[in-house]
Amino acid sequence: GSSKKKEPCIFSEVGCPFKVGLLTTAPVCMLIMMYYIVLYRVLYSAETFRYLSHIYLFILNVVLGDKLKEHESCSHVGHLQLLLDVTRALQRTLNSPPERGHHESPDLLQPGQCGASLTSQSEGEIETDGGDPGVSDKALSLHDDQAELAVGQQLDILQQRVQVMENIISALNREVEKTQFSVVVLERDDYNSQQLIQHLETKVAEQQQRLVGKDIHITSLQQCISAQQDVSYDGTFLWRLCDVSQRLREAASGQKISQYSSAFYTARYGFKVCMRLYLNGDGVGKGTHISLFFVIMKGEYDPILPWPFRYKVTFFLIDQNQREHVIDAFRPDLSSASFHRPTSDMNVASGCPLFFPLGKLRSPKHAYCKDDTIYIKCVVDTST
Repeated sequence: GSSKKKEPCIFSEVGCPFKVGLLTTAPVCMLIMMYYIVLYRVLYSAETFRYLSHIYLFILNVVLGDKLKEHESCSHVGHLQLLLDVTRALQRTLNSPPERGHHESPDLLQPGQCGASLTSQSEGEIETDGGDPGVSDKALSLHDDQAELAVGQQLDILQQRVQVMENIISALNREVEKTQFSVVVLERDDYNSQQLIQHLETKVAEQQQRLVGKDIHITSLQQCISAQQDVSYDGTFLWRLCDVSQRLREAASGQKISQYSSAFYTARYGFKVCMRLYLNGDGVGKGTHISLFFVIMKGEYDPILPWPFRYKVTFFLIDQNQREHVIDAFRPDLSSASFHRPTSDMNVASGCPLFFPLGKLRSPKHAYCKDDTIYIKCVVDTST
């Protein structure tokens, strides 16, 4: 038999100061069981630890008396903290290098204590209310069923999620295929668009060239129209020259030494002629006089006209104050090629190289050049 006395709490070995009247062997047995529970938690799986913990709690409820149960219900936090300290000590022991050649499980008790405690437990008397030994097996079986059910539910949830993901992936694959097809179509459309753009650019370049040609043709027509508007058919032509100062500078520098007037006719179907002006002079009058010449041009009615040209030509430099015009006239030299029927666009000019002195062009007594403009008149006398 075993005598009853005040024994400490089952957690006294890990530092709990509470004592209760139990069999002398009970604390040792509980402590040994607690030790192996903690050891299994460290060395083996968490599932084994959970099962052993259930067994430990069941035995603890049977062995302890009312006071111990009351103490346990009020001291969970303290006991767990004590167990945590022991667990940390075990972990530090396991993590430290072994002192022997083979691995051994760490022991909190001496090897002989385990057998003695188990013997004392078999011989001792435990104060209980008469617990059912099959409760532990039923609890474990129920726990296993619940765990299996929970795992099955989780698997079902995972399968549902996998199915959802597969559906999403299938939908995404279809969208990717559609997108790839759309990309192919867009690339083909882009290629066709590029070809069309190149074709249109070629057309635009051609149209621009045509427009340039049209502009040139329009300019030529405008010049022809302007010439037709200024043309005279009675052998008299009045030539208005603006920007005389600029023209004089160009003539003196050699940039543009001469310029032609518009063509005019001696009659409606007569000779086609024009004037050629050297503002800085030509030949004997270069640099000192204005030289003015008469030019016979190739005309539409030359085949029916009498050749050589034999009519008197008179030049006028108009005094814009209408006081004293400058007049010079000459008769053609019938032996000169200048008055024979033209074989090119125009014959060699002939006329007055000393038509008017440059020094008198801006004379204050006369207005030969007014507002930087001069007027030159040519009269062909076809009556003689």
